[in-house]
Amino acid sequence: MFLMKMKNMEHGTWNNEVGYGKLDADRALGVSELISSDRELKEGNYIFEDGTIITNNATVEITENTRFYLLNRAQLSVQENASITIENNVTFLGETTTIPAEPPVIPETIPGNRIEIYGNVTIGTGVEFTVEEDEYWDGLYLLGNQNVPITDGLFNHCGLQSKYGEIQLSGTDFTMSRLSCYTTTLELDGCSLEGSDFGTGIYCFDCPQVSIVDSDVHNYNFGIQLSSCSNYTITECEVYDNVAYGIYVVDTYTGVNEISLTNIYNNGSDGIRFYTSEGTVESCNIYNNYRGILCFHGSIVEILKDPESSSWFDDSVISNNDYEEILFFDDCTVIMDCNRNKIVDNDYQVESYDRYLVRCPDMIHNQVWRKNFWGYYDIHGNAIVPPEERFYLSVIDPDPGETGYLLSPVWDSGQPREGEKTLAETLYLEADSAVSANDYVLADQLFRQVIDEYTETVFSPAAAKRLIEVNDDYDALKDYYETESNLRYDENSEKYADYLANYCNIKLENYEEAILNFEEVISNPPSEIDSVLAIIDLGYTYLIMEESEVRSGFIGNMAELKPTSWNVFDQTQEELLAGLLENPADYQDNIPSEDMIPKSALLYSNYPNPFNPETTISFSIPEASEVNVSIYNIKGQKVKTLLDGKLSTGKHSVVWYGDDELGNQAGSGIYFYQLAMNDKVAKVRKCLLLK
Repeated sequence: MFLMKMKNMEHGTWNNEVGYGKLDADRALGVSELISSDRELKEGNYIFEDGTIITNNATVEITENTRFYLLNRAQLSVQENASITIENNVTFLGETTTIPAEPPVIPETIPGNRIEIYGNVTIGTGVEFTVEEDEYWDGLYLLGNQNVPITDGLFNHCGLQSKYGEIQLSGTDFTMSRLSCYTTTLELDGCSLEGSDFGTGIYCFDCPQVSIVDSDVHNYNFGIQLSSCSNYTITECEVYDNVAYGIYVVDTYTGVNEISLTNIYNNGSDGIRFYTSEGTVESCNIYNNYRGILCFHGSIVEILKDPESSSWFDDSVISNNDYEEILFFDDCTVIMDCNRNKIVDNDYQVESYDRYLVRCPDMIHNQVWRKNFWGYYDIHGNAIVPPEERFYLSVIDPDPGETGYLLSPVWDSGQPREGEKTLAETLYLEADSAVSANDYVLADQLFRQVIDEYTETVFSPAAAKRLIEVNDDYDALKDYYETESNLRYDENSEKYADYLANYCNIKLENYEEAILNFEEVISNPPSEIDSVLAIIDLGYTYLIMEESEVRSGFIGNMAELKPTSWNVFDQTQEELLAGLLENPADYQDNIPSEDMIPKSALLYSNYPNPFNPETTISFSIPEASEVNVSIYNIKGQKVKTLLDGKLSTGKHSVVWYGDDELGNQAGSGIYFYQLAMNDKVAKVRKCLLLK
């Protein structure tokens, strides 16, 4: 027997009549019970008004063309010892989404409509998870160790979440919906994902293999994010019109990792961002993003045109992004030598030097990038080296003792590949090939050989990072990082070796030690870059710890830096990176001299940052003006006025001692300092106070 409420299908309203009846394909039937024996639900319209559980080795078969309505906050759960078969063209409709707890207003989480499957499931062709109007609901949760193919499906205003097992999606559309995979093998082929400026289109965490082929991902906040994954492939895809980045690869470096033959464009932030990750970008077209490719915090990235492709076919093009085509930090390895890339910016104006082809804010190693095309020709139409000001540092083909970019000879588009790799790169790529062949013993030997024989090249830190990929004795590897002299020949190499040793702590689940080490860097930062990256690493470690089996609940000495969720972490990371990656003209090291008159007001990075107990704020003004410099908290409330009066043209500085107007010490956290001229706000920047 089933509780039943009749629906007037013609007018789309619910009647209040209550009655009992048998399963009937001709009318809507309410379902709210424990199903503990095999059952067939024939074609019809079914209503779930409350929790329904399939259990006790029961098998439920849903026949073709059946429709299920999940009303109120009803859920359907298939337990581990049960099965469900969903035949072709079945439709599930929901109307409510989960409301997370937000004490004291919402003391506990309020669950929404969802289908949770822990047991076995078979899903036919053309199955839809959708809505009648514009409501949102939780959608389908695959929570068992299943192998689930979904063909020509639809997820509309709801999500698909998978944990464990394998999932294959082909020809499936996601409209205002998201795909989330945790510890899942994902295969996505011929799918379309369209959002509406919210969430992440495809999010994968700790997935052993990810394959995204011939699919579109667009109109989300973040397009694709791969976090702590391995063996990822993104090929022949379109990733575009996302509010922030197109593709973000985080802490992902194990196995064969490749983005190829993919168009990535019109994204509001980076086309591709690599954070502590490894990957190959082959024959991609990356254009009209805020930035083309960003590599930071020890990432290892090769950018190339398919070596087997003919001239003009499957070119690798990074072009016409708003700011840098490529931005990387010195601890990263960007492999481009003799790789026939086209890195161009057709809209560049010679008098405006704030748009770089390539920028490295902290560059100390030479980059060998011969045989690439940079968009410049001589009067005879031959490809030539671009002007130095198109790069930062602005040194091309440096003399002995200089640091810069070795670009000669350049590649003339259309000409076949020529030239030899450097010996260091050749050995490194041999080790990389050994990794691809799963010969980890040989890879380990070759990576260590790179470290021994080519110690001061960019391939040595890259090889050091890859050792984590081919070793599972993290105690021994940690000891190697802490004692190997070829990884500790100067201050910068020691700093990176310490980071890798601490990374082993995370792999060993020694989270408390890792957190305390990051706090030490934050308290005594060698540079602003180091402090910002340590704050990001600290937050990431907290979140990883909470999702692991350890879950110690440990909180270090800087509890204010512990993110409350992944969303908060992402937002904080974006804010910190935005300040870190600003134009070099605004960096503290490039503050103009006292007698230099700027064309407009300039507000520089405070130093030090983070700080305790004081920091210096510097600025320059183009003309004598009434100037106000004030501190605001993250809520927009004024904390203190540091300066208010008339100043002459040029550079000025003021010190904030971390206090408010009454002289009380402000708490740890992010603050904003604002420069106003003649009662008009000129510039605003942020700083971080730590206690």
